[in-house]
Parts: sequence; structure tokens; C-alpha cells
Amino acid sequence: MVVVVMLLLLLGCVCSSAGQQQQQQQQQQGITTRDGGKGEWRWGNNNNNNNNDGEEQLEQEEEQEEEDEDEEEEEDGGEGVDRDGEGTTNLQPFDPWVQVQRFVVPRYVAVGTNMSLECDYVVQRHATLYSLKWYKGSSQFYQYIPSKTHQPHAVFSVPGLRLHQLVGGVEGRVLRVVGVGLAASDIYRCELVAEGPPFHTTQRSANMTVAVLPRSGPIVSGVVGQYRVNQWIDLNCTIPSATPPLTLTWTINGRKVSSTKDHFITPIEHTHTSTGLEHTHQPSSTLPSSGLESTTTSRLSLKVEQHHFQGGVLTVTCEAKLGSIYSRSHKVTFSDTSARWFSSFNLYRISGAGKAATPPSAITTMAQILLFLLHHLLQQ
Repeated sequence: MVVVVMLLLLLGCVCSSAGQQQQQQQQQQGITTRDGGKGEWRWGNNNNNNNNDGEEQLEQEEEQEEEDEDEEEEEDGGEGVDRDGEGTTNLQPFDPWVQVQRFVVPRYVAVGTNMSLECDYVVQRHATLYSLKWYKGSSQFYQYIPSKTHQPHAVFSVPGLRLHQLVGGVEGRVLRVVGVGLAASDIYRCELVAEGPPFHTTQRSANMTVAVLPRSGPIVSGVVGQYRVNQWIDLNCTIPSATPPLTLTWTINGRKVSSTKDHFITPIEHTHTSTGLEHTHQPSSTLPSSGLESTTTSRLSLKVEQHHFQGGVLTVTCEAKLGSIYSRSHKVTFSDTSARWFSSFNLYRISGAGKAATPPSAITTMAQILLFLLHHLLQQ
């Protein structure tokens, strides 16, 4: 009983001191809180400099995301797909004779699959279409000449291409290529010629690459289930190499990351002995028979900060991607092992007015510990 009384007296002194200290801090800092207002609990540091550093880091990550998105848009813009009728390369102003309205050449095609080539056009009222021709590099593989009424369509053999028997429809606007081979990678060009003279010509072109894709997705290794704040995480993301190489991207809690002072991303190439190199969608292509399998690895070194844990969980994802034809990822999660009793040092309250109250002091934390001990003694 004496111990209980002593604890109560000590608790009263601590609470009184804590109240006076909090009131003084609010007067000095001009912080206003509302009793009974509904607030939101968030994790953060009780050091303003640390908070500022975290905000600056988030701003830098957001700026990097915007730059990466711009780069991706620029890359996608060069995929030879014209959704607005303006062409992707060899862009020209309005043509008074014949105009390319829609031009589609896929940027990447998986080996052994099918692809469509589209060159939709508009012939002006006073003009007549003389011919539509498709080229792979400098080799012509298709032509449509309306004036040849008995045989307007003609197909020419080129390596890696096999056109569907229903070639181009009635007016040759869409071609369907089946069983694309590795040799099909090249620049594809659509050429339109108006009846002449002067036989005015307009054309569009774009690059297409045949891809050999891996059968399995990326694997993240080096995983340890739990980490503390200020520890370093070292992870490897490995995937069988593809042609062309896949892009490996790391995200932390859904945010794309790049190399900074707290994030280090290192590309690594590996080669190890295997029974052979196998890929999907490869019915007719020739693969290396050296018995070696090549893999691509990206290493992420991350210094764990408090803001990385959302609800006590940190999520890291590695995504392997190639254009719009391949995207697979591997996600791992980590839990925060920081002591829960001392986490109140990093806990603060957002008042109903949107202003941050003073983080709990050491005195307040001691009061919480005394309340716990008192509750434990009373239960006994």
C-alpha cells in the first residue's frame, strides 16, 4: 500500500511538471491545440530538422518521379504509334494530295507472336491514290495499286516477315504479320503516292524491335524480415536477361526511387552455367547453345528512415519492364522492430485546426510508464 501511495504522489508531481512545461512551450512557440478535437496520429521525428529533411527528401523523390515520367513519355512517343494522325517520324505539315491519318508500328513485339501494321490515309477531293507501299528497311514487302483492278495487292518475300492471307483488307490500310521472327527487327516505312504527274509522295516510318522475353519474372533476394530505423537494406533484383535488355525499376511504398545519398542503385551483369537458354514465344528462332544463361541484376542499398514505414510496414518492389509487352514484379515487405514503448518520442498529433502540437516530452513519457506500473500493481 505504501508503494501505491508513493507512486501516486510521484505521478502527481510528474503530471504537474509536465503540464507546466507544455504550457510554457505552447506560449513560446505560439502553438494552439483544441481539446476534444479529432486529430490524426502520424509517425515522425520530434526534431524539426529531421522533419524538414524528410519533407525535402519526399520532394526530391516526387521531382525525380516527374522527370522519370517525362522520360517515359518521350520514350513512348518514339514507339511509332500515332494515335492523333500526325505520324511519329518524318512528321510533315498538311499534304494537299494524300494525308496519313493514322500510322501504327509497335515499338516491341515478342518473337513468335503476331503484329499489325497500320497506315490509314485520306485522299483529298481533287486527288487520286496511285499506290501504297510498305518497306522493311530498304526492302519492299507489300504494295497496293488500285489501278491494277485484277491484282491490286502484291506481297514480296523478306526475312522474318509472313503476312496473313487476308492482306490489308480492300485498300491495304492494315497489314497483319504472323509468327514474327528475330530477323523482323528493322525500320518500317509506309509510302503513299498520289496519281500524277507530279506523283506527289508522302511517307511515315518507325522502328520495331523483336524481343526475346524471359520465362520467369524478377526475384528479390537478400531479404531480412525486420529492420530498425537507420539500418541499411541491401537487396538484389535478378531476372534472366532478355533481348533487348529489360528495365529494372525499384519502388518504395509505391514511389519510384533513384540513386541519392540514401539510395544506391547498381546494375550488375551475371553469367552462370545452365542447361540452356530458354525463352517464351520462340517457336522458330535460334538461341545460343553455349550452355550459359545470362542474368541481369540491380542492387538497391537503402538507409531506412522513419518515414519509410507506413503503419509499421515498409514495402519494396522491383519491376521488370519492356515497353508495353512485358511487365512483371516482385514485392517484399519489412516490419519496424523499434520498441513500441519508446515510439511515443516520434509520435505527434495533428489538431483539428491543422496545427501540430508539441511532441510529448520525456516527462510525459515517464508519466505513461508510471501509469502502466500503477495499473500493474493494482491488478496484483
